[in-house]
Amino acid sequence: MLDPQDKTDFEWPHNFSVFGAILLTRRKILVAFLLGLIPLASCAAPRIIEGGLTPYNPVGSALLEPAGRVWIPIEAPITGGQSGILPINNGDGFWMVSDRGTLTELQANRADDGQLEQLKLVRNYDLRIGHPDANVAQMTNDAEDLAYGPDGALYVSFEGYGQVARLGADHVTRENLVNPDAFVRAQGNRLFEALARLPDGSFIAIPEERPQHLKLFAFGSAPRDDSSIPVVHIHPDRRLESGYATLTSGGWIPMSDGWAISAADTADDGSVWVLERAIGLTGFSSRIRRFSLTAEGLPDWENGQVMLETRPGDLGNMEGMALWRPAPDAPLHITLVSDNDNSSFRTTLVAEYIWPDAP
Repeated sequence: MLDPQDKTDFEWPHNFSVFGAILLTRRKILVAFLLGLIPLASCAAPRIIEGGLTPYNPVGSALLEPAGRVWIPIEAPITGGQSGILPINNGDGFWMVSDRGTLTELQANRADDGQLEQLKLVRNYDLRIGHPDANVAQMTNDAEDLAYGPDGALYVSFEGYGQVARLGADHVTRENLVNPDAFVRAQGNRLFEALARLPDGSFIAIPEERPQHLKLFAFGSAPRDDSSIPVVHIHPDRRLESGYATLTSGGWIPMSDGWAISAADTADDGSVWVLERAIGLTGFSSRIRRFSLTAEGLPDWENGQVMLETRPGDLGNMEGMALWRPAPDAPLHITLVSDNDNSSFRTTLVAEYIWPDAP
C-alpha cells in the first residue's frame, strides 16, 4: 500500500543516462532493442511529419518544438506504468496516474527559459479498490487518463471495465459516474484509454481500440466505417435515477491502421487533442491530432490536424498528454509521459513540446 503522506525527497535529473542506469546483460539489451522496448535516439529531437494521413482530412499544418525531457529512473519511489498526466499550476507540477491504480503528485523544476529540467516526487496516493479476485482487482484499478472537472476536482478514466470516476478532496475516494455493468461485456482492458473535458463541463471517453459489442457504445449513432472508434459522451450534471451520469454518443473518431488511442486533452481554445501510438520492430511511434469543436460542441472528428508524428524509437510508449500554458499570453505547451509497462529495466520518459503558433 502506498502512503498518502509519503513525501520522499527524491529528484530525477534531466541528464539521467538510461543506458548507464539500467544494468542489463548484452543479451537483454539486444532483446530489448529488437522488441522496441527501449527508445532509440533518446536524445534526438523527433522528426515532425506535417499534413494528413488517411483516413481523415488534414486541416492546415503546424509544428511542435521540443522543449525538454526527463528520464525517471526505475528505482525512483514511483510505480511504473504511467498512463495519464495533468498540469498543476500552469506547469509548476503534474499529476500522473498509473495502470496499477496510483496517483502521483510531482513538482517540476525548470530553467530560466521554462525548459523542464527535473521532476521531484511530492506524494503518492493509492486509488486501488481491493477484490478477492486478482483479475477483477486489476480490471477495476487500471487507471489510464486524467482531467479536471469544472470544480477543479480530478476525474480519472479506467480502461478495464470502462469507468470514469471523480476523486474526492483526499485524492483517493472514487465516485463512479458510469454504471459498472454498462460496458463489462465490451472488451477486456481496451476501454477508456483517453479522457477529456469539454468546455460545457461534460467529458468524452475514448476506448483504446474498436471494442466488441458496438451496440453498447452506439447510442443510436452509426459508425462511419469499419475502423472508426466510438466515443462516449458523459454528462455528470445529468444524473439518472440510479445516480450515474447520462451517457450519449460522442461520435466516431476515424483511425489509421496500426494506431491506437493513448490519451486526450482539451486546449484552452476548446479544441480536443488526441495522442496515439503505434509499435514496430525499432520502437514506438507517437502521433498527435487536433480536432476543433462543431456547433454542437463535440469534436469535428472528420477533420483532424496532425500536430506531431515521430519516428519509431524517437520517444517511448507515450501514453499520457497534458496541454497547458505557463501564462495567458505564452505559447501552448504539450507534455507527454511514457508507460514503461512496469518493466524492471525500462525507465519513464517525460517529454515536452511547444506550439508557438497556438491561437
